[in-house]
Amino acid sequence: MTDGPDLELVSELGRRLPETSVLAAEGRVHSSQQAGEARAAGALAVVIGTAITHPTSITRWFRTAVQEDLSR
Repeated sequence: MTDGPDLELVSELGRRLPETSVLAAEGRVHSSQQAGEARAAGALAVVIGTAITHPTSITRWFRTAVQEDLSR
């Protein structure tokens, strides 16, 4: 399992099923950058839930990112 969206899976599904629309809907999309990466990998659309509806999770993601940056 990846921390973010499984872009490799999205790409693979797009290659294997060219006549089928692929949606990045398995979660773990935490930023607009990840949503863009999912679209670039071949997703027709990206489902975003917690990233816009759960302030506690959003705060934790930002806090973790800032702490990681400071520890480098």
